[in-house]
Amino acid sequence: MQQLAVSASYDALDGYLQRQTSGGEVAAVPIPIADEPHVATWRAYLDEAADGDIAAVLQACLPQLRFPIAGGMSTDPDYRAAVRSIDAPLPADPPPFDDPAGIRLTLQPTAAGTVPVLTIASRSDFERLVRALGARNEPVPVPAGMGACIVGGMVNRDRVARHRRQFLASGMPASAWTDEYRVFVADKRNYQDRVVLLSEGPYAGVAAERLGLAPDDWRKRSSVLRRVHECTHYLTARALGSMRNNLLDELAADYAGIVAAFGRYDAQLARIVLGVDDEHPSDTARLRLYLGEPPLDEALLPLLAALARDAIAALARFDLAEAPAAQPLGVEHAVLALFETPLASLVQASGEQRLRERYRRRIG
Repeated sequence: MQQLAVSASYDALDGYLQRQTSGGEVAAVPIPIADEPHVATWRAYLDEAADGDIAAVLQACLPQLRFPIAGGMSTDPDYRAAVRSIDAPLPADPPPFDDPAGIRLTLQPTAAGTVPVLTIASRSDFERLVRALGARNEPVPVPAGMGACIVGGMVNRDRVARHRRQFLASGMPASAWTDEYRVFVADKRNYQDRVVLLSEGPYAGVAAERLGLAPDDWRKRSSVLRRVHECTHYLTARALGSMRNNLLDELAADYAGIVAAFGRYDAQLARIVLGVDDEHPSDTARLRLYLGEPPLDEALLPLLAALARDAIAALARFDLAEAPAAQPLGVEHAVLALFETPLASLVQASGEQRLRERYRRRIG
């Protein structure tokens, strides 16, 4: 089928595609970007975990990790008080992690600033952290195909407590704290954090055999791919003010992750990890996580998969022609240029050319 004929058939996806991007010029904060304020506190957590037990440090500092995961926990008076007030009592015996030694904290430098990254070996601990830090301890579903996420807007009362200790240690009277507190919490950046959560194992649950790779090699590459994928979401959040659970964002993040893990963009790999290598995506295909709200009609799923395959092919041609990985911040600028290119036009020759032009303009 000719490419223009295929893209013309995407009219049935118009409502879905309208929610993917506004298209046109996208105003972006210039990169690289300075660190967010919460990074300093997470650097302190890393220093305080001198024996490597970051799980214990986090449980001591983050009240969310001292409460169980349970329905209605987000409205529990004790939980709400603990998260909101630095003077509220905390449970003495927090629920233990299944594998505390398998929780590691790193501070990942990115074009969007340093971001705290928690890598979690145990799947149960990963799901617990997703729910505790990202869903206020509610037992929300964590799909099996979800191996990573960014938690944004996480309330961190410990940062307020640390500021009070510093305030009083500077010689200020305790009576002045109330006014200082009001000023401090007026800026959400002083008490809300962003952190990346990563599980381990093969990316998207894809077996190494499907890719013709050795299991250990694929595990290592999966770790890089998953980390860079999430850091790409962090980039778009900070540079564009956009971080969405949709196909465009996933194609962009997969692009950056695959290039980081393999040194180039591999279209076949991209199709497999997104679950669009078959005309009819399986019940476990990652594509199903990005069907929008309200969800795309199931009957249109093969058409969406075809669009994804066409977009992946266009990205492969772009990567081969421009080689962004060879340029400083080239991959990051490619991602930002992609956000100026609507998916429906990317699969056309003119759209691919516009992507190349926008990329070249960004790198100067």
